[in-house]
Amino acid sequence: MFSSHCFTKGSQTLLKIFPNKEKGVNQKLIYKELNAIRLFRNRIAHNEAICFDKNDKISAEYSLNIWNLIVKYTLFLGLPDEFLQNIEMPISNIQKLDLY
Repeated sequence: MFSSHCFTKGSQTLLKIFPNKEKGVNQKLIYKELNAIRLFRNRIAHNEAICFDKNDKISAEYSLNIWNLIVKYTLFLGLPDEFLQNIEMPISNIQKLDLY
C-alpha cells in the first residue's frame, strides 16, 4: 500500500496507521523498510538462508536488522504498552552453536 502508485491514490491518509511514527519518516522510507520485511518473509517462506552474511559466514546481522524494523513499525502503530512489554530480542538467549 505504500508503493508510489497506491500511496498516490490513498494520499497522506495511509500515514495515519502509524500514529507514533518518528518525525521525518515518510512514504518512501516506510515503503523501503516494509519491503525489506516482506522480502525477509519471502525468504523464510521459500526456505532460503537468513543466517549468513555475503561471505557465507554464519551471521545473525540480517535477521536482527529485520527484527529491529518489525519492532520499529510495531511501535509506530501505537499499540498499548501491555502489548509491547513482551517484545524482546528473539535470539538474546540463544547460545553460540558449535556447527562443526
